[in-house]
Amino acid sequence: MVDRIRFYLVCILSDEILSAKKRHSFVKEGKEYYYFDFKKISFLSKEKNKDFPENEKYNFEINDTDDENYFSDYSYKNLLIVFSRKEGEKEGRLTIQQNLRKNYINYKGLSPFKDLNYLDFLEIINLYADEFEIPREFFLKASVTQLELGVNLKFRMNISSIISSFSQLKRVQKRFQVDSSALYFRAKKFEMIAYDKLTRASEQSEIFPKANKIKRKKLTNKISKNNSILRFELKIKTVTQFNQKDFKGRIESLEKLKSNFREIADSLYRLALNITFVDVISPEISRKMIQSQLKGKGKKEFDDYLIYLGLKEYGIVKFVNFVTPLLNTSIKLSYIKSLEKLYN
Repeated sequence: MVDRIRFYLVCILSDEILSAKKRHSFVKEGKEYYYFDFKKISFLSKEKNKDFPENEKYNFEINDTDDENYFSDYSYKNLLIVFSRKEGEKEGRLTIQQNLRKNYINYKGLSPFKDLNYLDFLEIINLYADEFEIPREFFLKASVTQLELGVNLKFRMNISSIISSFSQLKRVQKRFQVDSSALYFRAKKFEMIAYDKLTRASEQSEIFPKANKIKRKKLTNKISKNNSILRFELKIKTVTQFNQKDFKGRIESLEKLKSNFREIADSLYRLALNITFVDVISPEISRKMIQSQLKGKGKKEFDDYLIYLGLKEYGIVKFVNFVTPLLNTSIKLSYIKSLEKLYN
């Protein structure tokens, strides 16, 4: 359930850890900054992907600001682990911004479609605590500033039929749809997103990694004809400003996430219930219903279906007006009634 997260902890890191695991360090205006190398973090270095995707690599540019908002210019999508402290002091702030679900999946070599459950969450958090030699109980005191929660939902149908049925989220006016594979509802303090996880995993080479791009796309399209995985996510931009009653007091620290894991999952479900769906039959479902009705039928049923398609395309009123003066009087009324019955 827990996906991306940003949290910080005021603590002391030994000089040995800082020296052994840093990738880059510098001093600015009386403060020391240590950026950690993911490849020197034991459980991250074991990840299946040798390098993080380009859009998930961090950079080293900084801006003048206070501790509270120091990393505000870093996009939430960027990943980082950094320790900052005043020169001459031991205590500082350890800030971690990572995708815990992907950390765990890659470390364990699991399916990219796995969700992070309670025990998985505890294990990955403990790995971080042990890596920096911070007592586990103390590490749980870390404050959470940004959070992303998500689940994968499996369906036996094409994803476009599902995405197109999303209509509105209660009290959220902004709805954006990215073709037929993704959409999101954007509020001031949070976003709710639904997207095609199968296609996303294919684009990031998380499935069929040995296949080239073209072959991987063909394999994915073959699977997605009758199968789909919808990724449903809640992105909380600033935890302290997120005012949803169900989440208040449950997500502000790692300890609270641990203690309220089940309740948070229930809250995510209840928030999803605020989404309204368009009550229409998608073209795919309509086609399957017709196929099931015609399967094993005789010539008459197929002829009737072709007549129906013609009436639908031409317009039944227009067609009746066209044929009425042409029909024999003895069959005119019965024929028109049969057309109306067939069409209805």
